[in-house]
Amino acid sequence: MTSETTVNAISTLSRRSLERDPKPANERRQSHEDMRAPVKGLRVTESRVMIALAAGLLIAGCASQSREDASGSPYMKEAYAQFKSHLADCTASHGFDPDNAPGLGENELAPTERAWRACAYEGVERYLAPNSKSPELYRRLVTTDRILTDDIEKGAVTRSARKARIEAMVEEIRTQEIDHMLAEDPRMDAERRVETNDFTRRMVEDLRRF
Repeated sequence: MTSETTVNAISTLSRRSLERDPKPANERRQSHEDMRAPVKGLRVTESRVMIALAAGLLIAGCASQSREDASGSPYMKEAYAQFKSHLADCTASHGFDPDNAPGLGENELAPTERAWRACAYEGVERYLAPNSKSPELYRRLVTTDRILTDDIEKGAVTRSARKARIEAMVEEIRTQEIDHMLAEDPRMDAERRVETNDFTRRMVEDLRRF
């Protein structure tokens, strides 16, 4: 093919292209930009929607977590669950259940009661005291129960008196733990305060078994 033939061919192709799109070059460029504009707008809109959805999920998650915290999680919740399991092991190992020990006199101990209580003390020291912000209250409970149990055997204290003293100390622990939870969230609303109160009541229930 000669140079002249090549030039003629290029000219022919250029003319055909212009015939298909008779718009000037600057208008064709503007047309392409106009076509891309809706796509850009769509992408921006999609981004905003995704951001809004993410924000909504984050707020919902925070609200759910806040309500879970008001029910005692994570503070002391796991510790009391472990203590409850530990007490069940104590009963299985020593065959004594303080909730099912009828027929004992006021100055009488069950045959394996001391072993059960020693096992329970170990659970307090292992799970509750180290995780509480008031560990001294739990240790004082153990010390007091140990002394009163000795006094029952000596005839100096009755089982009913020991029960009343331990109940008072457990209530003191519960009140202190509520204060710790409220201190972590001083703006806690009335509903969550009720939930926190109910949780701590259930939380210390196993301590009342002493």
